[in-house]
Amino acid sequence: MIEEYMSEKDLSKFLNISVTSLWRLRKENKIPYIKIGKTIRYEKNAIIKWLNTHSF
Repeated sequence: MIEEYMSEKDLSKFLNISVTSLWRLRKENKIPYIKIGKTIRYEKNAIIKWLNTHSF
């Protein structure tokens, strides 16, 4: 199974929130993410699971 990863810009569009709000959620460890080198990515399946258990 191939995992789909999104950038901060892509995820902010997907969630319809600002990149700044997304950055704050990440810094407060409230949203799942992975770091590959210096790059932050978000796994789409993990985000969908997170959305099912959280609201903001």
